[in-house]
Amino acid sequence: ESHKEFKDWFSNPVSGMVEGTENVNHEVIERLHSILRPFLLRRLKADVEKSLLPKIEHVVPCPLSKRQRELYEDFMSAHETRDTLSGGSMLGIMNVLMQLRKVCNHPDLFEERPICS
Repeated sequence: ESHKEFKDWFSNPVSGMVEGTENVNHEVIERLHSILRPFLLRRLKADVEKSLLPKIEHVVPCPLSKRQRELYEDFMSAHETRDTLSGGSMLGIMNVLMQLRKVCNHPDLFEERPICS
């Protein structure tokens, strides 16, 4: 029931406003703001960063696991990857780097394994 009420009150009217099929209804927007305001804390970065301590980074090198190393090498030796890198497209190169980043962060981000329980 509450989901249907929410859709009737907000989702349908707001969708219409976003899509341009309905005029902007400031009453609906104010009602949504009044309901969400207690759950949201809006702060500007300029205000918050003054109270934060300086950022400290510790770089801890760690070797890739066997699975990570195999995925990394297989991906780099794939014909499509080599074509992308030799093509010189900045977007393609960035995509290759993002895929390698997934392998390094956690191999399941790159290639999911079935969950065994």
